[in-house]
Amino acid sequence: MRGGEASRCPRAVRDGMVRAPDREEPPRVPTDPLTVMCLALAVGLFAFLLAGRLGIPAIVPLLLFGMASGPWGLGLVRVDTLAQPLLRSTVLGAVLVILFEGSLSLRIDAFRRHGGPITRLVTVGALITWVGATLVCHHVLGLAWRTSLVIGAVLIVTGPTVVIPLLRSVRPNARLREVLRWEGILIDPIGAIAAIVTFEFIIAGEAASFGPALLDYLGRSAVGLVAGAIGGVLIDRGLRRSALVSRELATPFALGVMLLTSVLAESVAHESSLFAAPVAGVVLAALAPPRLHEIERFNGEVTTILLAVLFTLLAASVDPASLRAIGWRGALGLLLGLQLVRLVSVVASTAGTSLTWRERLFLAWLAPRGIVAASVASIFGTELVRFGLPGAERIVPVTFVVILGTVIIQGLLARRVGQWLGVLAPPQRGVVIAGATPFGVALAKALQRAGLEPVVVDRDPRKIAWAEREGVVVYEGDVLSPATYADIDLENTGVYLAATTSDKVNGLAAQLAREILGEKAVMQLPSGQHTFDLLQSGSAAMRSPLAFGERFTLTALDDALLRGGAEITVREIDRPMTAGALRASQRTDFRPLVVIDARTGRPAFVRSRGVTLPPGKVIGVEKLPPSLLPDDHECELAES
Repeated sequence: MRGGEASRCPRAVRDGMVRAPDREEPPRVPTDPLTVMCLALAVGLFAFLLAGRLGIPAIVPLLLFGMASGPWGLGLVRVDTLAQPLLRSTVLGAVLVILFEGSLSLRIDAFRRHGGPITRLVTVGALITWVGATLVCHHVLGLAWRTSLVIGAVLIVTGPTVVIPLLRSVRPNARLREVLRWEGILIDPIGAIAAIVTFEFIIAGEAASFGPALLDYLGRSAVGLVAGAIGGVLIDRGLRRSALVSRELATPFALGVMLLTSVLAESVAHESSLFAAPVAGVVLAALAPPRLHEIERFNGEVTTILLAVLFTLLAASVDPASLRAIGWRGALGLLLGLQLVRLVSVVASTAGTSLTWRERLFLAWLAPRGIVAASVASIFGTELVRFGLPGAERIVPVTFVVILGTVIIQGLLARRVGQWLGVLAPPQRGVVIAGATPFGVALAKALQRAGLEPVVVDRDPRKIAWAEREGVVVYEGDVLSPATYADIDLENTGVYLAATTSDKVNGLAAQLAREILGEKAVMQLPSGQHTFDLLQSGSAAMRSPLAFGERFTLTALDDALLRGGAEITVREIDRPMTAGALRASQRTDFRPLVVIDARTGRPAFVRSRGVTLPPGKVIGVEKLPPSLLPDDHECELAES
């Protein structure tokens, strides 16, 4: 670093972002790598728990707790004692798993529908962001051009670890969800490789030139693309051969092959692994091998652990004094400037597409930075400080200011912005019924009359043909396949009913649906085959809550509809009332099954025992045989 600037920097900053502060204090906790990692995990998991309790993005408490627990705070997580090669390898390995996990949720058919804006956002939009962020850092923060160029490359990324959870909570329309999800996954390796090429361009000094740097970028990207495609195909081939890869080894096999091909790519071209991991995930998702859902679920759990450790370690390496040095004026100018750059990027990238101006404004609003930006900034910031680049010590704090600012401001206001622009998804009016049985089809027809959007799932061609003749929307697919639920878009589903003729299939199908919709929105209808024996034994086949109470079974309802003259009808109530009061007022044996709340428009199952029905439409069954007539007691809603 050059004279005047170097003398003004604290020693901890001059010598690297993760050195201990100048004051010499005996460590208050053990500083061996295992203890540091375990303490980082404990702090990170506590942050996740708090975020879930408060309903805020987890990255906010992760960053705050990480800085508070680091060497400049409470001294719990002594990240300054970790060797730099160990820290860098830990960060890279964790980021690879996170990118792989996020890419498994991408669907090729969504890219076919919205490929134009997605492609331009990660190419034209990335270039505009790079140039614009560089200008903002130079003119607003007064950083040197070369330092600004590195930060501009780092800030290209948005980050699936922040974007995807926000999409689940905000729920913009399907088109925006797909564009933002694809952009968040693809932009990370693009920004990371841009940062490494810029880093090497700066290191090369006067010998650097644009042509070789561009070829270097394209070469690294190509290595990652090829390695990722090979990795995805190898995982698919292995999973399709149960004699080679058993069910227990499916997830370790997939992770192992992905990491191996990514590391091999890394050995050929630095940072190409950041392309290899997501490409492997996209290829694997497109090929849809057996047990893909199990891999995705396990990777999601591992990702939570890795994020807890990674964010805590990276945040603990930042001196809070370096953030204060930027000042609130500098932070505000930086965030406003980047928001303007995002607007220009989105307008240029979506011109001529089918996106409305409201959707473009929402895209322009939502671009929070996440773990990849923090990781890349920490790695290259430290290296450039050692190289002596003027202002390099500000790369990490500037990046963390952007992460905190974009997550807090954009994340907390995203739903309000979406409501103002009118781009949020409509109420979850979808209903999925697993099983094209007489009861399932009759219920779907009644739900259609009530204004909902039911879909019946079955794979029996005869049942499908009959259901379609009845005017019901049917999806031909396996109720136990994750690909089925990806195609029918469970995110727009309010309730799910597992109602096939097999309790075992119902239990497994309900388990898949619960992981997306949550416990309350998924119900299971007993088939009638040894149902009560299963209930008493606590069988895994009957783990889900029972729809409509224990009195009703699929066999009994099918028989009542086909031979007993029962009907499924739609009634409307204008005030809260119990099921007993509804029957008394309308002089019928009407038994409510589903209620549509007039205020929210969302459906909910009705179960025996409990609360009052809200005003709205009620779908139920009447003209029941005596054995199915309900007791005169209230009902309990299983809300979505």
